[in-house]
Amino acid sequence: IIICLRRKSKSSKMYHLWHMCIVSGAMGVFLGCILDRIYYGFWAIPFLGSFHFNVLLGNGSLYGTHPWFWYIVAGLPAIAGILTPLFIYQCFSCFREERKSGTLDNPLCILLIIILIYIGFHSISAHKEFRFILPILSLVSILVGYTLASFYTRKPSCPSSRRQRFAFLVSMLVVLNYPHLLYLCIVHQRAPIQVNKTISILLDEIERRGDNPMTVHYLMGCHSTPLYSHLHIPGRHKDKVPIEGWHLNCSPKCRSDPHSQCESERFTTDPIGFVEDAYRHNEVGYCSSSEDENCEMYNSGASLIHREVPDVLVIFEEDLNRSNSEDLKDLLVSIGLKKSKSIRHTIKAISIVKKEVDAVDGDEELVVRIPGVGIGVKFQFEHMVIFTPLDHSLH
Repeated sequence: IIICLRRKSKSSKMYHLWHMCIVSGAMGVFLGCILDRIYYGFWAIPFLGSFHFNVLLGNGSLYGTHPWFWYIVAGLPAIAGILTPLFIYQCFSCFREERKSGTLDNPLCILLIIILIYIGFHSISAHKEFRFILPILSLVSILVGYTLASFYTRKPSCPSSRRQRFAFLVSMLVVLNYPHLLYLCIVHQRAPIQVNKTISILLDEIERRGDNPMTVHYLMGCHSTPLYSHLHIPGRHKDKVPIEGWHLNCSPKCRSDPHSQCESERFTTDPIGFVEDAYRHNEVGYCSSSEDENCEMYNSGASLIHREVPDVLVIFEEDLNRSNSEDLKDLLVSIGLKKSKSIRHTIKAISIVKKEVDAVDGDEELVVRIPGVGIGVKFQFEHMVIFTPLDHSLH
């Protein structure tokens, strides 16, 4: 819309508004509605539902809030990374040029205004996430690209000088981007996907009990696992293997109900009591995902549905290593489960150790020796732990 309104004549503005915004936008919404109708099975406009739920009803704040300036001081620098200083430089360049000319004819300034308006509208909502402003990363890259191009083509512009500048820019981008890119892709919080791959292999090996689905329970916080999107049986069986996954409930209605306690909150505050209630005592005391979203069973005092011991149970190592960790481990063993495998999730701590100090456990810790110095760097990892029935194990 901003680009269309930059047209000089009124007829040109209306023409571009109609073709670039109204027609193209209507076609996108129409095609989206058709696809949603096919896959949902009913007519729906998801982005309007999201706007109504998160903005109009304000339920987005149930999942955390940040101050209005968070996108400026944290969100944008995080997604832009090393491009942030160059982006700030280009912002000041646009402001200087606008003050000199007194107009906004520079396309780069228009892009900057679009970015600022986008951030401004998203800053109104109390709930903020990095992914919400990812669409403007391409515009930020355009502005930064112009700055890099100016550096590359400035005088002296002889071939040797340009080659040196090009090599410097490429080296800077690679050195400053790829180390943490590799860390975030390979090491940091890798367990959720790796756990599901491991579970898929395990479930393919376990003999099914009749036609009953294979059960997987995740005793972890909200959004800790991608679940069905990455939980698939590789295909040794000709028939499809049904999987019944269950995770702790933390639905918006449960969180907004002051008279109930979500499963995720109950487990965080009392893991042992939660496991006893879920698999043994059949006691009520929290809002379950198997109940309706208004927690009517809790409010009416009905008994919680008893859960059978699953084929696979996943839990964070942190929850096992609390003060009463042995009690929780013994409780899981008493219901017929045993620890089968630990999968590295993320780095918990980094410390410097002397040469004579060795790692206690190769899976729990990793010591990287520095040659000729006599010291090493010790990495301690957080894990996700997989429990399986006593007569099965992971290899």
